Amino acid sequence: MSCCGRKRQALNSLSSAPTKKVDDGGGEVPMPVGRSDVAQTSVRFRYNGISALEVAGMLNRHVYRFSQGNPELTVLAEDLAIMRGYSELLELKKV
Repeated sequence: MSCCGRKRQALNSLSSAPTKKVDDGGGEVPMPVGRSDVAQTSVRFRYNGISALEVAGMLNRHVYRFSQGNPELTVLAEDLAIMRGYSELLELKKV
């Protein structure tokens, strides 16, 4: 199997993995369970901006919606790198 085929197979198996729900303040987000290759740690982020900010996750494409009315959300470990790239977001603590 080619390199791309292995990556596609890994992504497909990740999407079919059992999940648990994590509340991010805007509803529940599916989070893979029972996978040793997926970090199970979530982190809270606080939004310090003026207007709303929407950020789409990498693997599950979950949209995190930050605003002044909803400034803190729990972010899945797979999306931490994206969130750390926004200067308006402050990483609070691990959940």
